[in-house]
Amino acid sequence: MKKIFLIFLTPFTFCYGQKEKCGVVTEKQAKLPISYANIYFSNNSAGTIANEKGEFCLPEPAKKPDSVSISAFGYKKMSFLYENFLTTKDFMLEVLPINLASVAVKGRKGKVLSKEIGYTKKPFFTNGLTLNSNTRMATFVRNDEEKEMFLTNIYCRMKPIENDLVSAFNVRLRLYQNKDNLPDDDILIENVILKVPVNTKKIDFDIKKFGIKVPKNGFWIGIESIGYTDKNDVFIPIKDFQIGSGKAKKNVDPKLNFSERITPMYASINTDKGLVCTTRWNNLWKPFSIINAKRQTFLFGAKVEYYK
Repeated sequence: MKKIFLIFLTPFTFCYGQKEKCGVVTEKQAKLPISYANIYFSNNSAGTIANEKGEFCLPEPAKKPDSVSISAFGYKKMSFLYENFLTTKDFMLEVLPINLASVAVKGRKGKVLSKEIGYTKKPFFTNGLTLNSNTRMATFVRNDEEKEMFLTNIYCRMKPIENDLVSAFNVRLRLYQNKDNLPDDDILIENVILKVPVNTKKIDFDIKKFGIKVPKNGFWIGIESIGYTDKNDVFIPIKDFQIGSGKAKKNVDPKLNFSERITPMYASINTDKGLVCTTRWNNLWKPFSIINAKRQTFLFGAKVEYYK
């Protein structure tokens, strides 16, 4: 029997005021906009994501935060005292030096073979799980091989459901080192973003060009929802506590409010063997569980290549 879990995050400790602070995130050297940067309050893990032009609007909280951080792939993270953040319009990030340690060495000879690792095969019974907000999730993928392997594709299985608000979900791939059975530093340091139609059953991220080695102690596959494309083909960046549009479904008490998903529903299975963690804006990871439910593992996996 298939099960579907809808989890809507409710703002228990954080409420927005009526005002918004808007700005633009740009590269300091080239003065070009930085797409899809994360802008968040450092002490309460709430925030927003910039659009493709680097523009953002962050709602002012009811309770004054200490500081605001801005981060983006390939750039040094910046933090501002909240008072300084409010008076700044252009937020310029410096480029990080390129790390060549994880780049594949070209020119090797031998027969190239491939295999799939992680949760790539779809079992007969699956669940559906959506967190419907900016909650990043990650599934651990073991590496039991002694040989050197390189990542070529990342797979994420989905459970399509009709949606009257969204035409496509915009998602970003995240790959993390493993440290003490928790996600750690980013392995993938570039934006790999796909526009996923609501009826998609499997996402395929092609990352072969990055030449990423599979870490010996395994790694984490993470998915981050950065926003959605509505029915008018307009991109809506993710902000905290967005849960779609409230409406009553057919054959249901009209007094009850339901919401369209603004993030994908991912396929998962019940298992005690897998490791799943979640975080929000500030990268403080914790094991994921559902109250009164069996442990879930998302069907995330990878295709790898190696030399014989």
